[in-house]
Amino acid sequence: MPITYRFDNEAGIVFVTWQGTISMDELVRHYSALLKDEAFSGISRALTDLRGATLEFSGVEFWRTIDDHYREAVERKAFKVAILVATEEHRKYAGIWKTLVPKTVMATIFEDPAAASAWLGGDQDSEPPE
Repeated sequence: MPITYRFDNEAGIVFVTWQGTISMDELVRHYSALLKDEAFSGISRALTDLRGATLEFSGVEFWRTIDDHYREAVERKAFKVAILVATEEHRKYAGIWKTLVPKTVMATIFEDPAAASAWLGGDQDSEPPE
């Protein structure tokens, strides 16, 4: 699966890694699995790493998917998200995502994993797997 996630329940964080070619179907499968996972309800922070991904969908498709599958699910949840990017394309999609999430979600885009982890309040042991 090109998008994987793992929970650190003790720290209240989910690490999400996008790797390889990501299709719209893959993105929908990811959000469906993540949002149904019982462990997600206890999570208040996320580190999403897009750096290893090539995206195979348009900005409009991405917008619709986030609006349809994600925004409402986190609407009543206070959540802090750090998004790691490596390219302008990643930055574009991270920016689209930020505009769609409710105001209860604080999101910031980073290029440096240590800065993202520090912003989330994590320690060095809580950095995402490379």
